[in-house]
Amino acid sequence: MSYDDYRDGKPLIVTAALTGGVHGKEANPNVPETPAEVAE
Repeated sequence: MSYDDYRDGKPLIVTAALTGGVHGKEANPNVPETPAEVAE
């Protein structure tokens, strides 16, 4: 996607790994995994 595409209003998909991409509660029980935990 180019900047011109963005300015023309073409759809853009943004992804984010809010809690990381690999580790979960097995590495650290305090890592939020569910949407409710992330929102909290």
